[in-house]
Amino acid sequence: MKSRRFFPFLIASIIAVIAVMIVKSSVPSAESTDARFAMTISDLAKNLEQYEGKSVRVQGNIVPGSVYAEKDEFDIYFELSHEDGEKVKVHYTKHLPDPFKEGRSAIAEGSIKNGVIECTTLTVKCPSKYKREELNEDDYDRYKSENPEHFKNVPKPVVE
Repeated sequence: MKSRRFFPFLIASIIAVIAVMIVKSSVPSAESTDARFAMTISDLAKNLEQYEGKSVRVQGNIVPGSVYAEKDEFDIYFELSHEDGEKVKVHYTKHLPDPFKEGRSAIAEGSIKNGVIECTTLTVKCPSKYKREELNEDDYDRYKSENPEHFKNVPKPVVE
């Protein structure tokens, strides 16, 4: 008789333990190496040693004159800067995104190694997609003449 009462309790306990294990394994801990710290370049530059070996995500402008390749076109170094002048060095070992250009805004994600962001994901913002709405017609025409590569696949407006 007692074994009949114990069996449902045993099954419920096993299900509860499995549910707790699933939830615990799906939620990253604060000590996890996959946890990314989103921060400003200023905060990162001032505390670079603190983030050594940790994953970070920063946004800034690609510093003009800072881009160079070490071994080949898949071993690129450049700097990202903040408005206050702080800079961090970035190392990227993949094919550069098409909109990559000095002076443009970029987001670098990766881990800090020897004071350099070893970038695994690089996102570069293309100004033509964001600034056209803010420009008046004259400025838009000037921008279009200075950046024809941004308008290769843009259909011509139909005038009725």
